[in-house]
Amino acid sequence: MAILRYENGERIHYEAHGPEDGPVVIMLHGWCASLRLYVEQTRALAEAGYRVVLLDSAGHGRSGRHVSATGKEALVERHLMFVEKLGLDEKPYALVGHSAGGAIARQIYLRRKSNVACLVLLSTGYKMADTLPRRIFWPMTPPLVELMFQPLSKLVLMPAVNVGADAAGALFHKNPDDIRLWMGDVMRMRPDLARKEIEEILQYDLKDELKDIECPTLIIGGGMDLLAPARQSRVMHELIPDSELHILPVGHAGKMLNAELFNPVILDFLARRYPSESNRKS
Repeated sequence: MAILRYENGERIHYEAHGPEDGPVVIMLHGWCASLRLYVEQTRALAEAGYRVVLLDSAGHGRSGRHVSATGKEALVERHLMFVEKLGLDEKPYALVGHSAGGAIARQIYLRRKSNVACLVLLSTGYKMADTLPRRIFWPMTPPLVELMFQPLSKLVLMPAVNVGADAAGALFHKNPDDIRLWMGDVMRMRPDLARKEIEEILQYDLKDELKDIECPTLIIGGGMDLLAPARQSRVMHELIPDSELHILPVGHAGKMLNAELFNPVILDFLARRYPSESNRKS
């Protein structure tokens, strides 16, 4: 377990897997999530020769609870600081983002275009309230989110999480203990931070930035994704010039529960657009 300590008092938990001299792939998680939700991709990419680097954003997963600032700009600055402190920007790296992490990945690229070799955007969009039903529904969610993350609510929800982990493990052929770890990281969020972050995400309207993304970009959307609908993946593909689109028959958690569909697509894209040494030699 590795920890970076920032000057602002934040403690950031991170991990690195795969050969030390492999091409770097940095993975960013989404709202209320953690790096553990990339476990299936981490294993596959490391075995393919990539140096996979993941972090829990401040207040998430196994990072410290102290968060100096929230909002899109603070997240971008925090991740750029992480890259610089570890010296990961000596060569261009691949940047992977899931859900809200995809929005931050795009922002990092736009701030440091020369540092990012390619983007991989998983189950991500550009605006939460893009239709009338979503404009009605999403503004109601922040107080419900804060209630859900209260200590008493967590006590009530955890038995359901355990039952759900067993059911999901059987249905998707996953280890239920892995699912419990994923959900445990989610449930560890501070109620106030969970609410503040969803309020800020609801303000995102990032469609106009898409045309400025010039690096090779892989977009994987879920045909059953209610949080980042496939229609937004298609719009992103239309607006990002050098992009590839795959719509898979999955929901928002597809990269964890349906990794056997995601991983071959990711590995094929990286082999062509950001090959590891083993791929270059073959």
